[in-house]
Amino acid sequence: HLSLSPDTVIKRSENIAWQKFEDKVFIITPDDSMLHMLNETGTRIWEIIEKPKKISEIVEEILKEYDVTKEKAEQSVKRFISELIKKGICEISA
Repeated sequence: HLSLSPDTVIKRSENIAWQKFEDKVFIITPDDSMLHMLNETGTRIWEIIEKPKKISEIVEEILKEYDVTKEKAEQSVKRFISELIKKGICEISA
C-alpha cells in the first residue's frame, strides 16, 4: 500500500456522495458509480476525517475508543486509508 507517514494529512475527496444509515456509512464513488459500505471502525475513521487530519491524529482517536495496540491501530488505519485513496474516496491533503 501507499507509504503514509504519521504526519500525512488525509481529507475526504470532495466529489463523492455519502450517507450515514444506522451505524454504517455508504459512499458512492463517481468515477465508477460503485457503492462502498464502511464497517463500524471504517465509519468511525470517516467521522474523524470530517476535517483533514494527520494519520497520527486518526490513530490517537482509534486508540482512545478501541482496545487495540498502537502498532495494530497504525497498521489498520494506514491500510484502510490507502484503500480509500486508491478508490478516490480520500486524498492526501497538501
